[in-house]
Amino acid sequence: MSDACPLCEAEDGWRARFWAAFPERDGDRAAFPLEVDPPVPSWHMVECAACGAVYPRPHPSAEEIDRYYAEAAEPNEWEMAFYVRKDLTPGALDGEAEMAEQVTRLNGRPGRLLEVGCAAGWQLKAAQEQGWDVYGIEAAPKFSAFVRDHQHLDVFCGRLDDVDPDGLEPFDVVLAFDVFEHLHDPVAALSRLRALVRPGARLLVTTPDISSPVARAWGLSWRQILPSHITYSTPRSMRRVLERTGWRLVRVSEPRWFDPDPARERRNRGREIAKFAARLVLFALVIRPARRWPRLERLPGALTLGRVSWSRFAFAVGDQPVLGDVMLVVAEAVA
Repeated sequence: MSDACPLCEAEDGWRARFWAAFPERDGDRAAFPLEVDPPVPSWHMVECAACGAVYPRPHPSAEEIDRYYAEAAEPNEWEMAFYVRKDLTPGALDGEAEMAEQVTRLNGRPGRLLEVGCAAGWQLKAAQEQGWDVYGIEAAPKFSAFVRDHQHLDVFCGRLDDVDPDGLEPFDVVLAFDVFEHLHDPVAALSRLRALVRPGARLLVTTPDISSPVARAWGLSWRQILPSHITYSTPRSMRRVLERTGWRLVRVSEPRWFDPDPARERRNRGREIAKFAARLVLFALVIRPARRWPRLERLPGALTLGRVSWSRFAFAVGDQPVLGDVMLVVAEAVA
């Protein structure tokens, strides 16, 4: 791939954004485990002067990215608990059910739904239970096997590039949650998705927003600086790449408060801001001090009579309280 921006293809300038950011990171997340070599081992990242996207130079090859996902044959312990067997935790699937209901209201009725990067298939399952005809695409065999064998859903194990559009009926809605930042060629992927949908179909994408105040505040310690994230977007870069690939940007929201109804979204935003403030307090008073005084890890269990473990409490509060650093982009397929 050339030195052009992978999203807007501008060649009129870039600046160094950060260097060698992973895995030799400072701060609280420096010990993030590496199970396989990352697709971008050096992390020399630059920022596009035209759209603000951040990406590696040189760009990793498609083969390097495919190797990264193929080498991890089985889910690790964290993935098993928080991605695969979410059904074993009460309330863990509430978000998927709520999103399926929101997508139904956005579309006006159930229809044909495609999820790219469907992981263990829980969002597909929630949509199916609300009347949708669902289909998944998942590049990681460790997840696609669970979708096929345990969820009993239609799933294509492989890359989006290998999907035959002639073998599928057009879709009404496409979901791509936490996928865009992993793609080798986002332009080709969005163009391929446009070929899989009817005119007017909706696309919902969640991806980190590197221009957000939270992302800039945390810097290299930002939770989204991960070995598999190879393109970091901004609302401006998303608009440009969508316009180039047959889509029209409808709105940019945030996954925590998104709702097709503007009034509901305003209420959700207020609630999430309040929860974020509470997480900041708990992070400062419990999470961070517990790194020095491990006995504080007993506190959640003691206060809840054992109903909340330290791991669940730490996951809910976050090892890095954030809000607004992930954007939910809604686009419409142009006729």
